[in-house]
Amino acid sequence: MMSPNRLARVAGLLYLVIALGCGFAQAVRTSIIVPGDAAATAAAIRNSATLFRFAFVSDLVGTTFFLFTAMALFVLLRHVNQLVAAAMVTLVAVSVAITSLNLVF
Repeated sequence: MMSPNRLARVAGLLYLVIALGCGFAQAVRTSIIVPGDAAATAAAIRNSATLFRFAFVSDLVGTTFFLFTAMALFVLLRHVNQLVAAAMVTLVAVSVAITSLNLVF
């Protein structure tokens, strides 16, 4: 069993990975997607397909790490209120599933 300080540091590191990964993906998406012009968006994706794929993978990694963060916070906070901590993990799991499905489309 990890100490609470170490577990809190792990959760903080996971949050940092989420912020960097999803921030990178958002920056790539805003630079590639042209609002209101599907042809220009398709051309931009075609021209930088590898970067777009890295952004997609970065989003998937970020959402997966979000679930890991919730599980680390559950272990850290279950002593305070186990029911609320379990509800947090459940809601995050649903959120991760919806976000991952949304990324497919």
